[in-house]
Parts: sequence; C-alpha cells; structure tokens
Amino acid sequence: MEHDGPAPDGVAEQLDFFLGGGPECAWDELPSTPTVRILPIVEVPSIPTVCPAGFGDEGEITVVLTAPDGTTTKRSGGELEGVTFPFLPGARAGRYHLRATAGGRSATAAFEVRLAARPRMWIDPSVAHWGESIDVYIGGFPPGRSADLHLYVCGPLQYRATQNVAVDMRGEAHLILRTKAGQGNSECFAMNSPLIFVPADPPIPGDGPLHQVFTLQPASGPDRSPRLRERPGPMLEPVASFYRHG
Repeated sequence: MEHDGPAPDGVAEQLDFFLGGGPECAWDELPSTPTVRILPIVEVPSIPTVCPAGFGDEGEITVVLTAPDGTTTKRSGGELEGVTFPFLPGARAGRYHLRATAGGRSATAAFEVRLAARPRMWIDPSVAHWGESIDVYIGGFPPGRSADLHLYVCGPLQYRATQNVAVDMRGEAHLILRTKAGQGNSECFAMNSPLIFVPADPPIPGDGPLHQVFTLQPASGPDRSPRLRERPGPMLEPVASFYRHG
C-alpha cells in the first residue's frame, strides 16, 4: 500500500464522513407483541442487524435465519442490541426467512438478499485494537476488473494511501488489512472509492456512506500495554485480496 503521498487524480484529498451513530435497534415506539424487524432488501455486502422486540421479560431471544436452500443459522441476543447476520461476497441471493423465539413466544419476518445494484463497501469490525485485522468487503463494482480503494485518516479524513484489489465476476471482493500492534493512541480511518462516493465541493459535514469508517484503539491490560513505534513504518498494510472466478 502506498503511503503519505498526494491523492491520485480524480480522488478527493479529504472526506467528511459522519463518524458517529445511534443504536441499531432504536424504535419510535416499542411494539406490545413479539415483532422482528430487518430491512426488506439487503444488498451484498452487508451485515444487517435483526431487531426483535415485544418479547417482554422473556430473556435472551433466539433468531433463526433460513436461506433459500433451506439451510439455517441460529444466533441469540437481546432486544437492545439485536443480532447480526453477515451477507458477504459470495452470499446467495434470494428470499430469506427469520423466526425469533423467547419463552414460547415467536415472531417471523422475511427479506430479500440481492447483489449490489451499484458500488458499495462494508468494513468490519468498526472498532478494533491495534494489531488486529480489518475486513473490507465491496460489491456492485464492474466485474472482472481491478478497483482502487483509498484509505483516509481522521482529523479530518485526509487521504493516506491506495490499495488495488481484484474484483470477481459478481463484482465483489474482500480485502484484509493488518494493523500494526503497539500504537499508543486511538485513531479512526475510512476507505472509499470514487465509484461509491464523490464529496461535494466544498464538502458537506457528515455527508457520505455508512459502514466505511473504523476505529483502532490501544490494546488494554498489563500484557498488551501500548507502545510507540520505534521507527517509521506503515500503520496499516494489506494482507490479501480475496476474489472468486465465475
């Protein structure tokens, strides 16, 4: 990955993404009967949150996801945080069904998973420790070609580097970023492609897509005390770009 140079032609030197966010499972009014909520259409890549509510004091809620081919995946959580199901590059498109149960009470929902109609990106996790890896997923890109993904560092979001990835015939790719252990400060980053987002001129505060920002925090605990870099070097570097043929 190239570091600390000027942004390539046609690439913004600075972004102003919205860096905060509210709870995933916020309700204007909590339902009085068991309910499960998810976006009606989920595009790949996404890690949507399923929000169950109305189960009262039944405790932990189990959510079962049934794929178009009949396979099931089970996860458990609460009403406040919900549960997540990843739909990453290579995920099967089609109609999915959900059933949430707790204490003999249940609720169902259905939604559609589709290939991305236009370029999009999802970064996971959104918060990690220095020394851990960051997954960057993209979809909806021109298939069978390479794509440039641009890294920005906060304070403000200033261009830092570019990484080229190979895109499969579905228009998807997976990039892993390895972060350098031992950093002493929390720092946030974002990635973008001009195919996804081109900022206004001048930039509009808080403009830009979600799920493209991540924060790296110092490791905690006596055996993982943060320390400063002893010599200059890249703080993030690509491990690999994964893609599928056909």
